[in-house]
Amino acid sequence: MQEKVFTVRQSLSIYALIIVLFYISSIFFQSRYGLMGIPLTQLFGLLLPGLIMVLMLKKNFQSVFFLNKTDSYKWYWIGLLLWLIALIASSIYASYAIEFLPEETELLDAFNYIFENVSLTNQILMIAVLPAIVEELLFRGLFLSSFLKYTKPSTAIIATALMFAAMHFSLLKLVTTFILGCTFGYVVYKSKSIFPSIFLHFINNAFSVLIVKYLSEFEFVEPLILFQNNMTVLLSGTLLFIAIVIMAHERGFYHNHLTE
Repeated sequence: MQEKVFTVRQSLSIYALIIVLFYISSIFFQSRYGLMGIPLTQLFGLLLPGLIMVLMLKKNFQSVFFLNKTDSYKWYWIGLLLWLIALIASSIYASYAIEFLPEETELLDAFNYIFENVSLTNQILMIAVLPAIVEELLFRGLFLSSFLKYTKPSTAIIATALMFAAMHFSLLKLVTTFILGCTFGYVVYKSKSIFPSIFLHFINNAFSVLIVKYLSEFEFVEPLILFQNNMTVLLSGTLLFIAIVIMAHERGFYHNHLTE
């Protein structure tokens, strides 16, 4: 019988292929079309290869991409709470990591400078809307559905979050995107739907765009000022809280299935 989702080996092969295609397409499209090359890279370097592999290997679109409606808005609200916790943890990490990675700050400043002359609407579309759809379908859809089928939920969430973080090619973003990836993955696992994570991903990226556009000139939004004193304890507590929640729900998941 044909499996509805990919095996872990197939997923890792697709991931390796996408890394190569993403790198090549980003050079081609961005050198040829400038800023418009960014959405083209998202579509042709990330989304299209996954869609082609689903068609070629005759997988089920709904199962692969978690294209299910949620029964309630509960996981949107829980997801928002977890996102706020993840945002705090990410900001704490960035406040310390930025001291050791000054070159990453220069790259971020250059990226922000490029977008200064782009309208807010286009920034939201290019940085928030499109990545939220494309990256969630790929990482919390194609990859997560595969790992959940063949590994424990905690392993699946962590593994796909690491894959998500690595694809951003930034040491400064490595931990922050990993934390966000775990948050999005957990929400998809519990809701069995990709739509809450697309919503959360959009909120996260749109929030970043608005912060840079409207508040970057104010010192109080700098991570170093926001999270300078005794925040290592808060970071540890936050990560421990997330881990406990995931493990508690995972135990409940197995218990429910064993007693059915």
